[in-house]
Amino acid sequence: MQWQFNSHADFLGHPGLLDATDTPRPAATAFRVTSEKLTGATHAQRLGLGADVHAYRLVRPGGEVFVLWSTRPATVALPVRAGVVRVTDVRGQVSTAAAGSLAVGESPVFVELP
Repeated sequence: MQWQFNSHADFLGHPGLLDATDTPRPAATAFRVTSEKLTGATHAQRLGLGADVHAYRLVRPGGEVFVLWSTRPATVALPVRAGVVRVTDVRGQVSTAAAGSLAVGESPVFVELP
């Protein structure tokens, strides 16, 4: 599974996870959130949810987490029984959404069952 953070404006002049004042860049937050969500995952399964959609189901202690993103805006239906799921973006923002109608875009989201 691979995704690349492509905001070049954030890295001009000072590459890395921290800027010149040691303030975390967006990539540092994305790294932290990704690490938190995927720690302990022992199994990954790629899901076919659309031609432009990258979708993975991972098993970890305490439940499953799905990682979704798309090369173009898309709406997908997760193959789960839950009606509402918890969605966390790479910036750490948490929301809820209907499992049958998840909006995904270029930035990955982590989806967890309640």
